[in-house]
Order: sequence, then structure tokens, then C-alpha cells
Amino acid sequence: MAEKSHQKLLKSFEEQVSTPLCTGLEEAYHHLWRYGPFPEPFLKQNDRFSRKWHQDYLSLVIREELKDISKVVELDKVENLLFWMPSRITAPLSMANLAGELEVAHTTVKAWLEQLRRLYLLFPVDPWAKRVSRGLRREKKWYFLDWYYVSEESGRLENMVATYLYRACQALTDMGHGNYRLNYLRTLDKKEIDFIVEADRKPILAVEVKLNDPQLSKSLQRRHKWFPGIPTLGVQVINRRGTLQKFPDHTWVVSVERFLSLLP
Repeated sequence: MAEKSHQKLLKSFEEQVSTPLCTGLEEAYHHLWRYGPFPEPFLKQNDRFSRKWHQDYLSLVIREELKDISKVVELDKVENLLFWMPSRITAPLSMANLAGELEVAHTTVKAWLEQLRRLYLLFPVDPWAKRVSRGLRREKKWYFLDWYYVSEESGRLENMVATYLYRACQALTDMGHGNYRLNYLRTLDKKEIDFIVEADRKPILAVEVKLNDPQLSKSLQRRHKWFPGIPTLGVQVINRRGTLQKFPDHTWVVSVERFLSLLP
């Protein structure tokens, strides 16, 4: 049954990814990339307005909503935590290092991150561990739900893809299609895949995010050694308009707007 489901996914993806993009999709993606997913800055499409709106939003969440739902009193340090997060999203987050910089306990940082998750500012991505014999670093990756806060281009692209995949997993689970989870893979010998999507504890999709590099990553090419006997779909997402290349073993290099348009 699982084999048939995987084959259906592979066939469906090939059909949908090859479909011509809707008129205006590339422009809409450009505005999403630049202004983030919230309606106000997205529709206004003004850099100054967007900057001020996002600053005010963070202040509102931290100074009012966080204060209301928790006993956090060191709000300045929570703001510092969020200020430092954008440079750390592409790697597993060391809470011990972050705690040292903030001069608080490790458990305090953990509690703050959980509160920020509950307020829909951040979300975690767990490491994928099943059958990876060389082992994994156990830290989670953390991303913003609104990628606007990540100014560096490669980090913003990874965060944007992470947000869409995270929401897709939630939507598919809520709609009763199965139990979908988003993970990342990183071994102790530094082999990594940015994202692994599981359906009912079986990996079905591996995603690598590269800013402008169309050369297929070695980890994506060799992903089957971590998922033996499972025909996973492999997609490398890049920020280059019009890209669509097919490789052996159900592997693709696809422009980001084309890939994101396929997600629920």
C-alpha cells in the first residue's frame, strides 16, 4: 500500500510540476519574497511601510501578547533573542551557546522559544534520525513563520521554503491525509539534507534549498542510502526563474515559485 502511495506521489508531482505557471505567479512570488506573507505589507508593497509594520508587529507580540500569556519579565532579552535568530536559522540551534550570550539559563531559552512558538513567531524542525547509522546532532532548527525577518538572501529562501513545507504538513494532517511531519537530516560527518517530509513515519520528500546553484547536490543524489527501499521524491529548490530540470531517480531542480505553487 505504501509503495503504491509513493508511486502515485511521484507521478502526480511530475504531471503538476510540468504544468505551465499561472499568469502573474512570478510577480506574486517576488512580492511575497520581498514583503512577507502578511496581507498588509504584501498588498501595500512599500518598503518603508513594510519595515515599520514588521517592527511594530514584533513589538506588539513581545510587549503585549507575550507578557499576557507568560510570566516573562526580561522582555529586552527576548527581543535580543529574536534579533540574533536570523543568522542562526540555517543550522541546528545550540541553546547552550544562545543562553551564554543572553546570560540566562538553558531552560530559560527553551521556555522562551516555546512561548514564541505558541505566539506563531517561530517554529521548530526536528532532526530525522531513523536508520541514520552515523548519528545526528540532536538540536532542532528554528525558523520564523514570517521570512521577512531574515534579511540574508540564502537564509530567507530556506526560511520561506521551510514555512511553506511546515504549513503543508499541518494542512495535510488536518485534512486527514495522514500524519505529516517536517524534519531535517544532518549526520555527524556533515552530510545533510535541508528538509525531509514524512507521511506516517515514512520519508516521501527530500528538499535541498540553494540560492542560485542549479548543480544537483550530492546529498540529494545519494539520499537513497538513508532511505533504502523507499522511492522518495527529491527536489532542489533554487531562486532562479523558469528553472525546471529532471534528473534520474525522481530528482528535480525547480525554481522556488514553481515548487511553492504545488504545495497545499
